[in-house]
Amino acid sequence: MSWWSDFLDTFKNKPKGPQSHCVINAIFCAWTWGTFKQQHVRIAVTHIDSRTDHSQAQALIDGRWTPLTEQWTGDHMEIVPWERHYPQEPYRYLTLKEWIDEQIRYANQEETT
Repeated sequence: MSWWSDFLDTFKNKPKGPQSHCVINAIFCAWTWGTFKQQHVRIAVTHIDSRTDHSQAQALIDGRWTPLTEQWTGDHMEIVPWERHYPQEPYRYLTLKEWIDEQIRYANQEETT
């Protein structure tokens, strides 16, 4: 392949619309797992750097809090037990309701500023 082909390939699979992020994915994973598996879920928040936090759903599986992630099967999205997206230890844990309420408060603050 030429450098030109490589260059053009970088644009082929670019998203055409908005992409989700960790807040949305954490809610999706926790809500889906909790609903279908009937297991306790929570949101773990990890400090990544001086300006960034990351959220990830966890489920209580066999007595252990296990990270979850979303995965495309080729046919549909599936929520699966996984590993932490980042190696750092989370610094706070919230219930799904607490996390959603916090995000709503944050969104409402943005609307008034």
